[in-house]
Amino acid sequence: PSHGAMFYGNPNNGPSIDGVDAGYPCMQRPPLLPNPVVQPMVPPGYNEEYAKWAQWNSHVPMNPTTAWRNQAAAAPRPTPYDRPFTAANRVPYGGRPFVPRGPSSGRITTLGAAAVPSPLNQKNAYDLHYNGPVQSLDFDVNVSSTKLDIIWKAPHVSGQITYEMSVAEGRNFPFVLFFPAHHTRHSLRVKAGMLYFISITARIAANGATVAQGQKEIKAIFSEAELRVLYDNAVKHTGTDMHPFEIIYRCKPKMYWDNIHHNCFGVMEKYMKDDNGQPANMINGVISGLFFSAHLLLNGQLPTRSCFGNVRMMVQAVMFLDPSTVNIYFADFYCFKQAHYVTIVVARKGSDSDIHSQKYLIQLNMRDNPWLKYMV
Repeated sequence: PSHGAMFYGNPNNGPSIDGVDAGYPCMQRPPLLPNPVVQPMVPPGYNEEYAKWAQWNSHVPMNPTTAWRNQAAAAPRPTPYDRPFTAANRVPYGGRPFVPRGPSSGRITTLGAAAVPSPLNQKNAYDLHYNGPVQSLDFDVNVSSTKLDIIWKAPHVSGQITYEMSVAEGRNFPFVLFFPAHHTRHSLRVKAGMLYFISITARIAANGATVAQGQKEIKAIFSEAELRVLYDNAVKHTGTDMHPFEIIYRCKPKMYWDNIHHNCFGVMEKYMKDDNGQPANMINGVISGLFFSAHLLLNGQLPTRSCFGNVRMMVQAVMFLDPSTVNIYFADFYCFKQAHYVTIVVARKGSDSDIHSQKYLIQLNMRDNPWLKYMV
């Protein structure tokens, strides 16, 4: 045909007469194609996944986020992840702020110099971030029965420091004292015979970091001068009259001796010195021993009674008082039920008790002293 179309017979499209194709030519349509898929227009900088959660931060969400529109609901703004790396935001998460370094001379000479000089900036960084080992803080204590003079040395660290002193009396709750850096000595009022737990801590003033620490356990005992005063008082109360004796004795209740014979195989064990006598005595709770007496009546006879017990054990004095094997020391002077007593320590030479007595007590000459003389 002249118009360029194809014509052909189609029995399904044309009418039929008596089941015979009428021969009406019809043009068949080409097969139908699916509608083209048109991608929605996405504005520049738009992030579908990010927009869903934008309401949880400071960025305004672009609504609606699931339907197409030809323009974003808000002007696109850069996210924190899209910002360029500049010196203005060089602050790592969890780190320290960046401070530009100034000139090495420490003076600000240009507009680009740091607001804080470099050496001082390094010092502040050391103060705030000290992580060195904790040093041992040694301190000395001058002990007496009334006060403790505590002296310590400043630790070798850079930066301003402060001191924290914790003091506990016996089992009581500790109290805390604070001192500035120049304060390295403190006098503490105490009770005679009490035990004190002292701890001194040096800290960086800027952040409280511990740089040094030390602790000691101190008992308020007599100083050398106080013990000498007690010795002089004992000499004044004793006088000059002396009497000879050949035995020393120990008085205890009958049950005490029965327990030794039946349960201790006849051995009288020594025990720790109790708190009898002066509270600040240097042997209380430190050395072990047994008490014996050499007291006689004015007529030279043994006393008929004793406040310490109704059974008396007597021992030859020479067994305990041999100058070749023992040393003797003045230890205490006290009053008990209107009677005055002088405590003399008899220690075997070289023993632990002898070493302790040499350090804290007053040694006596066994042939010339106000209370106990060895005569041959």
